[in-house]
Amino acid sequence: MLCIVVVYFALSWLPLYVIRLKSFYGYSKWHFGWFMCKATPYLQGVCASVNTLAAIAVDRYLAICHYMEVKISKQTCKIILLCIWIVATSITIPWAIYYQIGIYTTNVQTLVLCGETWPNGGKGKHFYFLGAIFLCCYSVPLVLIVACYFLIAVRVWRRRAPGEKISSSTGVQKSKVKVMLCIVVILFAFSWLPLYAIRLKSFYGSSSDKDTERIILYIINPIAQWL
Repeated sequence: MLCIVVVYFALSWLPLYVIRLKSFYGYSKWHFGWFMCKATPYLQGVCASVNTLAAIAVDRYLAICHYMEVKISKQTCKIILLCIWIVATSITIPWAIYYQIGIYTTNVQTLVLCGETWPNGGKGKHFYFLGAIFLCCYSVPLVLIVACYFLIAVRVWRRRAPGEKISSSTGVQKSKVKVMLCIVVILFAFSWLPLYAIRLKSFYGSSSDKDTERIILYIINPIAQWL
């Protein structure tokens, strides 16, 4: 399931990457029509993979720390995955609504552009990003993953089988587990952090010069989205 999500995620970003690379070199026309203007940002925003990783962390925590009390059946797993997809596909509905095709005309040319058009001057855009995207697709899953793997590390470090003797090899094995869990958390946090940092800067940071903005938008942002 997670592999399917990763493949879908990579393919859904491809049209926008092509447009942004062409935009960096001066060709910013949208070529994919009305449907793709709405479908591309909508599919890009679906954070099922992130919430699936959080669910996996919770499952590992229950399996290690509460293996006698809690048993998760296959049916329960299917229901959890279904709920993850329902929530993930519902969160990004505003992007499917407010991304619109627009016509930009100059003395030289007429361009067809695809961009966000929010009502009331776009005031709800910032609240939507913080309240829905940033919280549900990054902050809450990150807190769950950090909490679960921290509790797992504490449990593994303290656990001692009956009759087990303390040895250097046992300590090494437990240290390896802690290092592995730390790496998982760090990779998750920092793989998504650049993308959200760019978004937060665009909403609440001070404006930069045009060349810096172009580099951030057309070069750094796509790389951050691929991390």
